Amino acid sequence: MSPIPSDEALSILIGFPKQRLYRISRDMHNHIDHLLLHDKLKPHKPRPIVSAKNDLRVIQESILKNVFYNRLNPSRYSFGNKGIKCNAEEHLNNRFRLTIDIRNCFPSIKYRHLLDTFRRNRIYGSAINLLIALCTYKEELKQGFSTSPILADSVLSIIDHRIGQCANQMNVIYTRFVDDMSFSAMHDLQEYECGLFRIVVTALIENGFSINTDKTNDTNSASEEVLITKLRMHSNTVNVPKEYFAEYQTIIFDLKSYADGGELQGNYYTQGQMLGKAIYIKWINPKRSREVLALMRKVNWKRAEERGAADGLIAYKRTWTEKANTIVNN
Repeated sequence: MSPIPSDEALSILIGFPKQRLYRISRDMHNHIDHLLLHDKLKPHKPRPIVSAKNDLRVIQESILKNVFYNRLNPSRYSFGNKGIKCNAEEHLNNRFRLTIDIRNCFPSIKYRHLLDTFRRNRIYGSAINLLIALCTYKEELKQGFSTSPILADSVLSIIDHRIGQCANQMNVIYTRFVDDMSFSAMHDLQEYECGLFRIVVTALIENGFSINTDKTNDTNSASEEVLITKLRMHSNTVNVPKEYFAEYQTIIFDLKSYADGGELQGNYYTQGQMLGKAIYIKWINPKRSREVLALMRKVNWKRAEERGAADGLIAYKRTWTEKANTIVNN
């Protein structure tokens, strides 16, 4: 891997003139959108997103393709590029499970973290400062930047290595999906038994991170359920959460009633949207294929969509709104 010694070398790799890169880095506020992501399922928790636009978006995509993908390799414990199902399946055969959430992961990553990450990957000098300027806003990683996940993964790889080594010595399986840390073993993982929790907290604090205690969960039996990366682990099987499937059933029966002439009690969804939910459920657990597709066949979709069009209904979806504007959901 050849080094990137300067901003000039970086600009060649990215494919943009150096002067243009600096001009955009000094004028970031004109190349971003402040958005709020609203979901009617979580009406009191709008999620703020800072999204790159125009030239900055194109530049960040080029940085990903031509710089980061070739240099920033995830740790062996990271499943950010493998998916939530693969991450959960690593823990299927163990009796005891523990999940820990890193609090405010992206905003906790500062200049010193990125400086160390870039130096470890042979990026030096003015190239570092220019990359940091183009991939952060107000000295923080932002959730809406395409470069943020891979940078966070690279920063956390140092912590992964430390925690992973300790976990291996304790015969514990450790995986991480972005900011969700998961542990499992055939022995008790409670603090007084093995001390794993203290090791994780110490490793995070020493590197400028902390845990979200509200999202820390553990189980002490294979018969108990625990969510790992928002998937249900029960009886050595991975499933969607009970609440997700219950909502899917509720929507199906509501749409069936609506197609048959009844009143719609909840939000309106199209056949394509519900098929997407069905495919997701059976992807997580293929044994549920027959069940979810049988539910889909209960609805007369042609009548439902004809009536929806006549009533002027708009399919439910999560909406993006400008942060400063009044929020309106579809």
